[in-house]
Amino acid sequence: MTTNQIAATIKHQLPTFRPVGSNKNENITYTLKEILADTSIPPKHIVEKGILVPGGITLIHGKPKTRKSFLAIQLGLHLACGTPWLGFKVSKPQKALYIQAELSYHALRGRLHEMSRKLMLGKDT
Repeated sequence: MTTNQIAATIKHQLPTFRPVGSNKNENITYTLKEILADTSIPPKHIVEKGILVPGGITLIHGKPKTRKSFLAIQLGLHLACGTPWLGFKVSKPQKALYIQAELSYHALRGRLHEMSRKLMLGKDT
């Protein structure tokens, strides 16, 4: 059975989806057949090997006290500077949004200063 035959067989069994990052006002949906037939070139990964991709959302989850916050801050700093992170190449400097609800402003500021200094990323990061 060809890809097109498989897609045609299950076309009505699967819902269509809205691509990540699309405007909610746009009525963009794709059928399975269209997705399987698509030959467009994917965007370049933000962090190599698909660790972080354009339009994606990353969730860092784990047991308490396993330094998830430090990992997230470190990733954000390296993204902002475009420097390799844990041995993975970062394609170029990127905007990074870090959302946290566990530290006060001053505690977070101190952590950012210390991590930036240790990573030799400079004061303008």
